[in-house]
Amino acid sequence: MGVMKNLANFNKKMATGPLKTSGPQTRGIGLSITLEGAAALEKKLNLLDAKVSRKIVSRALRAGAKVILDKAKQLAPRGKSGKLYKSLKVRAGKRKKGVIRFVVQTKDGDFKGETFYGAFIEFGHKAGSRKLGNSRKSIPAKPYLGPAFDSKKDEALDIMLGVIRHELLAIV
Repeated sequence: MGVMKNLANFNKKMATGPLKTSGPQTRGIGLSITLEGAAALEKKLNLLDAKVSRKIVSRALRAGAKVILDKAKQLAPRGKSGKLYKSLKVRAGKRKKGVIRFVVQTKDGDFKGETFYGAFIEFGHKAGSRKLGNSRKSIPAKPYLGPAFDSKKDEALDIMLGVIRHELLAIV
């Protein structure tokens, strides 16, 4: 999962309360925005058919993810080819019951494909043969996804809520 952002989780059984962001998950960057609260929107979504509700939430999450994607593309190192910059995409993440995820990641995923090195840039790495053990040179991280998420998460949240409101008004 690695250079991947759990952009948002929407849990149908969520508690009402203030909107908040949660901390690191177990793998990769794994920061997430969880829509907790917005009780009026939640009640309206619960009144709709589950399929329609999922569609509305998916549209909202993708719109929020695009804001973070744009910032990540601004911060991503360009290099000579610009392949890393061009490979950043918004993708649907793994689904669980009641949870919808969208991620900003490289086209093929972490440590895969032509832009495998994106994760090395984001997290840092060690240079040299493994035979050298601890004497290998550490290359520091130059993150671009984490800072993009941190700087745009509030704007993404506002956009997500706006899309949900708009979609609900269009239905009613």
